Amino acid sequence: VDMTVGNPTKHIIKFAFPLLITNLGQQLYMIVDAAIVGRGVGVKALASVGATDWIYWLILWTVIGLTQGFATFVARAFGDKDYNKLGRTIAMSAILGAIVGIVLTVVGVINL
Repeated sequence: VDMTVGNPTKHIIKFAFPLLITNLGQQLYMIVDAAIVGRGVGVKALASVGATDWIYWLILWTVIGLTQGFATFVARAFGDKDYNKLGRTIAMSAILGAIVGIVLTVVGVINL
């Protein structure tokens, strides 16, 4: 979809809606997780989940920051209609994303 042509408000709403639903789903997951752990396992287990939660968010925000950075270069190449550069940018983003994913996985497993 070429978001540079047409009604900007409509494009922004269509783009933002899946992000909003994803964020709501994430928050719902965390609420249900806390309820299950707190009621099912106990207060100490809930405290353990809270103490390790920062690791989860560190990894999540690292990935979000990278994908936002990748999206900037992809959008520029798409806006310039430079499809050769667009293909290279997407390929490099996938490679860098895989490398970072592997590194974060290894670091996360080692720290367990």
